[in-house]
Amino acid sequence: MSDFDNWTELELLTGLIDGEAEGEPWHGKVAVATVAKVRWMHPGHWNWGRNPREVILKPMQFSCFNRNDPNRERILSNAMIRTPQWRECEMIAQAVYCGHIKDFLDDMPTHYHVIDPGGVIPKWAKNMNKVFRVGKHQFYSCFKKS
Repeated sequence: MSDFDNWTELELLTGLIDGEAEGEPWHGKVAVATVAKVRWMHPGHWNWGRNPREVILKPMQFSCFNRNDPNRERILSNAMIRTPQWRECEMIAQAVYCGHIKDFLDDMPTHYHVIDPGGVIPKWAKNMNKVFRVGKHQFYSCFKKS
């Protein structure tokens, strides 16, 4: 049984934002949530999953849910205590989930990584289309713009 089995889709999206975009500006948090949303909106692509739960918890996709990631324990704790950070992420998650915030959707971001100060780019990024940068994250899309 996973620590996240009883979490709702909204709680999972909140945890994703909290775990992946800690310290990022508001738009950075929205952008991270949008990556998950684009993936669940295109369930047949790259076998990401058919719904928010499957997309967010898919192994090795969002590191904060990996067993060995230090952010995993932090988001579990923040969720229990309902820290101010958690509550901010929860508001963003709800707005993105319900479609009230559509920022970045047109860019179809499907991937991101933290920008390495040494300029190292992950191998997977070389075949992706750079779509935008927010805060410390570079965002990509595997979809071609028409």
